[in-house]
Amino acid sequence: TGLIFYAYFHHWVYWVVVVGLLFIHALIFKRQDREYLKNYLILFASLAVVVIPYFVNYFQFNSLPAAQDFIYREGVAYGRSLGILSVNLADYAVYLALAIIAYFLYWKSDRRKALLFFGMIAAMAIVWNVQLVVGYSPVPHFFRRAISPIIFIILFDFLREMARRWEIVRPHAKKIFLVVLLVLSVFVIAKKLVNIVSIANKIQPHLIDYYNFPSDLVSSWGWINSHLDPEPKIISPSTMTSLYLMTYTAARPFLPTAFATLLPMRDIEDRYLTAHKLFGVSEKKLRQRLEGKMPTDCDGYQCYADKNSNLNDSFWHIYGNYFASRYATFKTFIAGGATQVAQKRAEKVDELADRYRPLVVSWKNVDADYVYVSPWEKDLGIANLSWDPSLKLIYQNSLVEIYQIQR
Repeated sequence: TGLIFYAYFHHWVYWVVVVGLLFIHALIFKRQDREYLKNYLILFASLAVVVIPYFVNYFQFNSLPAAQDFIYREGVAYGRSLGILSVNLADYAVYLALAIIAYFLYWKSDRRKALLFFGMIAAMAIVWNVQLVVGYSPVPHFFRRAISPIIFIILFDFLREMARRWEIVRPHAKKIFLVVLLVLSVFVIAKKLVNIVSIANKIQPHLIDYYNFPSDLVSSWGWINSHLDPEPKIISPSTMTSLYLMTYTAARPFLPTAFATLLPMRDIEDRYLTAHKLFGVSEKKLRQRLEGKMPTDCDGYQCYADKNSNLNDSFWHIYGNYFASRYATFKTFIAGGATQVAQKRAEKVDELADRYRPLVVSWKNVDADYVYVSPWEKDLGIANLSWDPSLKLIYQNSLVEIYQIQR
């Protein structure tokens, strides 16, 4: 009990609502059943004990100076709007259909199961509207991740109940149902195996090339882990490099990304501008990157791995959901298309370009020890760093160069 709090936010919110609805029903209709109510109280007491560390961490996090910036980047829809929108009307239609089927299948024959399913289905609609109470909802459409498995379970139970009723009419139906279920299960497994074998035998070479990192790129990550100090500080203007260095090495990238740092937004921006300036990226290309308008000079699978994302997704990698959280309404956060968000993004690009123009930086003053240059950095039009007296080449292969900053 309570362990789900440490798994995923949307899951624990959903289940707390489910249990809360069932408890309210018990208080209203089962007040005389003291044992039943006592079990709920034991459940809530154990829940309260288990989640103490969770809320201690939450309040400690909330006291950090950059907490609000991080929350914006993660994604929060603000406002007390009703959570019934054109983009989720189909969700509500499914919930209504499930409730109707549950009523006709169980209300007379199995009232307790009907009430359980009603609580689970009602919670699906309620979690879309938690903002009516607290004024915000973190990434509301992620509630589908908590709801979808429950819908699957309910539907499967519906099928089981209909099969059971069919057996009453036709006693031999049970064997038929089991055979059909077994055959369908075998088909599912067989389909997966056929797909794997077919793809392995007939996969197109360009797909393998596109979804595999070049060996020299991977070799450079292995070299970093084997030859540099623990958690070396490495600078690059490429957010793709930052993401992969964090994933495949013990390095600490100078340039952080939106969802992997607690730095305030201003510090992330300063590091982004500093890295570009040190690598000699022009203001024109900086602006193109931020606007997502850098030409790729290739098409689809002909491009180098992650080339388009490297060139044109850095605004997202730096800000995440920051602008949608801060400037969108609850409705436009979910549906998109907020004019004010686009305007604020454009204003931010102008501001960063203005700050970049007079910026003076030095390798000796940067909070990094090593410089990483791969095809992702070269795509940005960086300067030739091999001539820089402040840098010493310590590793090189056909794709990657690593320099040590001399101080």
